[in-house]
Amino acid sequence: MTDDLYKKMVLALPGDFFKDWQWHIGDKALCLDSLSRGEVILMEGICHGLVKVAWVDRIFLETEQECIDRLRPVPSQKQLQSIIKQHWLKSDDTVKDYDVLVFFQDWFRVRYGSSYTYGLRYKEIENESIDCIWLRYTMHVIYNKNWNGEAWI
Repeated sequence: MTDDLYKKMVLALPGDFFKDWQWHIGDKALCLDSLSRGEVILMEGICHGLVKVAWVDRIFLETEQECIDRLRPVPSQKQLQSIIKQHWLKSDDTVKDYDVLVFFQDWFRVRYGSSYTYGLRYKEIENESIDCIWLRYTMHVIYNKNWNGEAWI
């Protein structure tokens, strides 16, 4: 289940974040038709506030340009890790999946401390989902931006 904070963080992402997005079966997306003043509002019918892509075929891909204006992908943790890896591969073709995890761990420890030591900033994220934390890291890596509770700055 995708929590409301994660939806809010995804909606605030810069437009070019999804420029190379590849749709896959099972992807989650927010239906932007259901937005009112920046809030996700559930709608009845086919398009709900959170939808799952049921198929990716030629017809879907041909109409993706129309859909993209109405659907915002909701990246999974695995997809965020892949986005980071692809970003790093632009400058270092030796990057491995393991590197993404090691650097995430280092970033987390430096930025937030640990739950055992209660780092000074740990309170900022103690109630956030792992998706929120990975999105914070992805935005730090790619844009050097941080979440302030309302926007990426």
